[in-house]
Amino acid sequence: MKNKKFKNFIDDSISPNPIFTQKDQEKIIKQIRNLNDEKTPKTLFPRALSTVVVSMICLFLVGLGIYESGINNRFNSDNHTNNTGQVGSQKKKEFSLPSQSVINHKVEEIKSNFSIGMTKEKALKNFGNHYQTVYVQNPEGSELETWQFQLYNNSNAPKMELPPGDIDIDRLKNLNLGIDFTIIWDSSTAHMATLTYVNKETKVVTVLTFKANGATEIKEY
Repeated sequence: MKNKKFKNFIDDSISPNPIFTQKDQEKIIKQIRNLNDEKTPKTLFPRALSTVVVSMICLFLVGLGIYESGINNRFNSDNHTNNTGQVGSQKKKEFSLPSQSVINHKVEEIKSNFSIGMTKEKALKNFGNHYQTVYVQNPEGSELETWQFQLYNNSNAPKMELPPGDIDIDRLKNLNLGIDFTIIWDSSTAHMATLTYVNKETKVVTVLTFKANGATEIKEY
């Protein structure tokens, strides 16, 4: 408190009586005590109790953080499980051949683009490079290189163990394969070929053979 204010405070506490009495002394001491009480800030809790309250608040905030972290981890785990399940269901999507008109159109396209004696370069241009190379034994001599194109193929379906170059008729009948086109090469030119395809409605498999002499042969299974 400033000196002037303290002086006024003391003056107000002293009576106008020129004699300084015991009562005046007690009055001044009481006023000073009240002044000290005003200077001391009042706290809502005792100091020891305030420390306990602060500690409890800190523990609560830490616990809340751990709880929220656990919820987030569980949410992320659930999302991962759901996403994994969705991917799994997509992988297990049932295989289906295209419409019969699409299969027939592709068959006619292959027929028109193939010819006995064509080169490998021409075959790559007409049919692309999505084929499997298989070597078959030639009864008249050395092995023959073959290119096997499989169109509309269910890669997840089981396959039979067949000799190289043989056609899996059951795979076509079971509608796990739409078209099998195999070119047999004599050096760098087409020597023979087979075009095998299925009818979805009747499940009849047709095998069209392009012979070395230019003739064709059709069989149904």
